[in-house]
Amino acid sequence: MKNIHFNPLRFQSWSTVILALAFICIIVCFFELIPFDNTKNHSKVSALGSLLIAIYYSKMFWYRNYVEWNKLGANIKLNQWLSKSIRFDEVKDVVVTDTTLTIIEKSDFKKVFQTNLINPNDVDKLFTILRENAQLDKSY
Repeated sequence: MKNIHFNPLRFQSWSTVILALAFICIIVCFFELIPFDNTKNHSKVSALGSLLIAIYYSKMFWYRNYVEWNKLGANIKLNQWLSKSIRFDEVKDVVVTDTTLTIIEKSDFKKVFQTNLINPNDVDKLFTILRENAQLDKSY
């Protein structure tokens, strides 16, 4: 059974430090605030800032099963290359079976995820996250 990597989008000190460092690298090099003897150092420091941003936002592609959410919505990637976006205010119901997780939107559009190879505890945790944030009743 494979696990789901859960990432709540909240304030985290390490991520703020990484993004602030990347921002500082790019701004310092763009406006050439620090004079370097070798002009290629500006492009190297700017590339470092861009690389830090790329690494930070590529976390979703490191894991086969990945869920990130905040109070407005979630990005869910289960056994796929790309994720599906869910807005909690558009969720009408969430249905879990032995092999699938189905999210039914208010427009009756269904988003189906295959969960047969995923740890059942993680599927239950995902189900709980969806029910609580979409403010649906707690019954199964």
